[in-house]
Order: sequence, then structure tokens, then C-alpha cells
Amino acid sequence: MSWLKTQLQEFTAAWNRFWFDSVTDSTLSSLGLFRISFGSVMFVFYLTRIPDLAFFYGDDGIMPLSHLNSLEFIAWHPTVFTWLTGITAIHVAHAVFCCALLTLALGLFTRVSAITVYFLHLMFLNRNMSVMFGVDTIGTFYFLYLCFANSGARYSLDAKWRKKANTRQGPFSHIAWRLMQLQVCVIYAYSGLEKLKGTRWWDGSALWDVLSIGNMQRWDLSFVAHFPILLAGAVYLLLLWELYFSALVWVPRLRLPMLAFGVFLHIGIFLFMNLPSFGFMMISMYLLFLKGEEVEAALASLFRRLNFERIPG
Repeated sequence: MSWLKTQLQEFTAAWNRFWFDSVTDSTLSSLGLFRISFGSVMFVFYLTRIPDLAFFYGDDGIMPLSHLNSLEFIAWHPTVFTWLTGITAIHVAHAVFCCALLTLALGLFTRVSAITVYFLHLMFLNRNMSVMFGVDTIGTFYFLYLCFANSGARYSLDAKWRKKANTRQGPFSHIAWRLMQLQVCVIYAYSGLEKLKGTRWWDGSALWDVLSIGNMQRWDLSFVAHFPILLAGAVYLLLLWELYFSALVWVPRLRLPMLAFGVFLHIGIFLFMNLPSFGFMMISMYLLFLKGEEVEAALASLFRRLNFERIPG
């Protein structure tokens, strides 16, 4: 009985450390670096949509309000653009959205910026779901988490300029940080499990299907068809990595190799396919798995190479 009680106490202590540890503030370093990276990627991504705002969200575009209001979806996903219908209002709202993304990345009025970004993101998302894809969907989760995380405690203008800036992790911030980590695991687990439903992933030909999509290729990759064994090996390696990422990334000795494989994977996708935003967004999330001392050591080395005296923030 005493053994069972000891095991239960150890499990409870480990559970509380995992979710509610507000004593260790070193995680704020990885959280701050994630804020900069993720905010910057999303800022650039949404800037590219400016030329298409009227087509995506205007009443004369691909989704007129008359059609939108007939959908049951909108009853549960309201948007301010059902009454702010003018294209000028849409451009102004998008400009505020991009400015909030920039201030979030810089760590200026970080909490207010995060809430503003999350609200406007939902408004655009609900206005026309048909033009949204993985970056928008995944961004929704992380914009919400950033509303609770103390991501401005490190490497931010708030930390540099505001004398009363909160420099502690706090329980809510720690929970948000953990949820962001687990969200990455959920993304890869679902991706791997969904691939198992396709026969092309089982026979090793799925990668060729992807590389042969003409409008997504940067170069002609038809020559890889002469290396079927290499293609099949890459398919199985990718599948195994996605399926086991959720478990192996928590193993201390395997954490960095698993993250490194993901970096090379997404950089490869960027080099050979026209999917830049998604890859860089996913790489930015890997920063959440780095230890505070790893982040600080890496930044210190970088700034020494750039001849800076100290790390900003």
C-alpha cells in the first residue's frame, strides 16, 4: 500500500510540474523566441494577401454575403464583416491585423497585440473559410495560446522599455506553453494517422504523387521516378517520423534529432515545392521544445558572431 501511495505521489508531482510549474522561468526564453519567429512568419504570410482582399472578402468577390448568410456555418461563426461590408473597412481591418502581428513579433504591448490578432484572425477566418488552409487553421490555435502566454517577458520591447513588465512564467503562461508543445504533437500525429488511410503511403509511391503536382513544383523533378527505392524509403521514413514524433520528442536524447529532422524536412519542402509559409511556421514551433539555456547559448553565440555586446531583451 505504501508503494502505491509513493507512486501516486510521484505521478501527481510530475503531473503538476508538467502543467503548472510557475517556478522555472527559463522556458520564457524559448517562448519569447517563438513569439518573434511565429509572429514574423505570419506577418509576412498575411501581407501577401493584401492584393486579394477584395476577391477573398469583398461582397463582389468569391463569397458574396448573400451566399454567406444562407450558410448555417455563419450562425455559429460570426464575423464583423457581415455589417462592415465596404472594401475600405476590410482594408483598414487587415492593416490593423498586420500591424498587430508586427507588434506581437516585436513584443510591443504583447498581450494587447495577441488578443487583437486573435480577434481579427477569427473575423477574417469566419468571413470566408474557403480561402483558408493549414496555416490559417493552425494559426488559430497559437494566436489563442499567445493571449495567455507571457511571451513578452524575453526578447521584447516590453521587457526593454516597461519597468513593470511581468518577467515570471506564471501558471497560466506555463499551461499555454505546454498546450503549444502538445499542439505540435497532435498536428504530426493526425497527419501520420491520416496518411495511413491512403494506399499510396503503404506502397511507397505517395512522395512521387506530391512531386508530380505541376502547380506546386519549383523545378521539374520527373527524374526522381528513376529512383523508386529512394522514393519509397523517403515515404516510410517520413511516415515513421510523423507517427512517432509525439512520443520521441519528449525523450531527452532524441529531442534534438527529431527536431533537426523536421527542420530539414520543411526546408526541403520549401526548396522543392511552393509551400513556404507552412514550413517556416512549423519550424518556428520547434523553438517551443528548446530549453532556456539552449536558446540563450545559441543567441549568445549568434550575437558574438555579429559583434553585439549583449542579447537584446
